[in-house]
Amino acid sequence: EIEHIFIMGVDLSESPYKLQLLENIFRTRKTKWRAVTLDRCEGPVEVLLTALLLNSNAETVVENLTLNSLHLSLPISRALMNGLQWKKRGIQKISFCGCRWTTNSVALCLQGLKKNDSIHTVRFNGGVFCDPDVSMMALANAIGRCHRIKRLELFSCGLSDVCVASLVSSLHQMNELEYLDLGRNACNSLGLEALGKLLERSTTLQTLNLSIQECPTTFHSSRSLDLRLLTAGLRNNGSLRNLY
Repeated sequence: EIEHIFIMGVDLSESPYKLQLLENIFRTRKTKWRAVTLDRCEGPVEVLLTALLLNSNAETVVENLTLNSLHLSLPISRALMNGLQWKKRGIQKISFCGCRWTTNSVALCLQGLKKNDSIHTVRFNGGVFCDPDVSMMALANAIGRCHRIKRLELFSCGLSDVCVASLVSSLHQMNELEYLDLGRNACNSLGLEALGKLLERSTTLQTLNLSIQECPTTFHSSRSLDLRLLTAGLRNNGSLRNLY
């Protein structure tokens, strides 16, 4: 039995036959997939997500769901939201690397994540947000309620210092978070202050990536993070093992 399926670079709108074939594969399968990948696909991706997450004959459908480099339109986001809300779908890891987001698509996907009790890893790496500040506020308001998440990755998402601070402030409710990747963003004093407070309270965080930040440069400063803002948090934290 095939356990992994990779669908890459396919325009589903160009071939109704191909779309129907894939839809039937997802809908009629009776055992779970180890991994389903949709990468750089165009067209009605929502049809496949609905077949996989809502209409599948299998009770537990997929462990690792990868949706990379997609334009997350409202139909796709609604299908994803509805699918993630099902209690027995069994998804453990979900990836949105390189996806293009609207503010509404962020809100819809997070609505599904909040009601999902099996996902422990979420990757937004390389995401392109049409309105980063608004999108990250929506993310900050919702992600803290996703209590089961252990690994959260937002590498190279164009997050400003304010966005990082808002996001990190919402993570205090995530009592199982072990891995946080904020590399290649623009974290500075506000973000570091929020991270210091998170480190003081967290008893689970083991790895924090702050590498390659876009720090502002002035005549009297260099392009580097003032890690002194993390001192109190690091001193009082007993769980962190890796800091990049």
